[in-house]
Amino acid sequence: MRFTPTANVVLVAVGTALGSPLVTGIAALMMAIGALTSAHPFDRLYNSLLSPLLKSPRLPPSPDRRRFVFAVGAVWLGVTASLFQMGFTATGYIFGGIMAVMIVPLATVHFCPISEPMELIFGPARPRRDQD
Repeated sequence: MRFTPTANVVLVAVGTALGSPLVTGIAALMMAIGALTSAHPFDRLYNSLLSPLLKSPRLPPSPDRRRFVFAVGAVWLGVTASLFQMGFTATGYIFGGIMAVMIVPLATVHFCPISEPMELIFGPARPRRDQD
């Protein structure tokens, strides 16, 4: 399940490095889709193209906790895109850089700095059974 975080960290890092409200805004929109539906757009890409090609298992629907993390990311990246758009470039770099750094542990060692503390407080996430 590291395809989605890896693709996200690349998208966020590129958008941040370019100081691009468009690219960071697209990343925010993709996170919002992941929060509002059972799968992030990169999950859907993996399931439709890469899973059959690699003969690997499809990614399951996102549990509520993962969707919550996507919602946090959508808001954070929306603010980042707005900062770039309004000319607050240095602050945009800080916000975008923090987001990219927060995604790296998930992409590399499968540790989510937002979800893991939630698990300690609320217990393990339960998978969703619905499909969009």
